[in-house]
Amino acid sequence: MKETIEELRLRFEAESDLKIKETLNDWKSYANWLEKISIQEINNETIVENKKLRKACWQTIDLLETVLTSSLKN
Repeated sequence: MKETIEELRLRFEAESDLKIKETLNDWKSYANWLEKISIQEINNETIVENKKLRKACWQTIDLLETVLTSSLKN
C-alpha cells in the first residue's frame, strides 16, 4: 500500500532529522529523498518482473528441451 503524503513527510523527518519548513533547502532535500524512494520502488518492481521473466524463459527452455529430447528418441 502506498504511503500518504503525510506519512512520507513524517518518514522523511524521522530518517533525516530535518523538519520540512518553508525554506528551499528543506524542500529540496525532501524532493531528492522522494526521488530516491521512487527510484528504489521502480528498481524493486523491475527486479520482480525480471525474476518472473527469467522463470518463464527457463520454463520455455525446459519445455523445448523435453520436446526435442522426445522427438530425437522417436
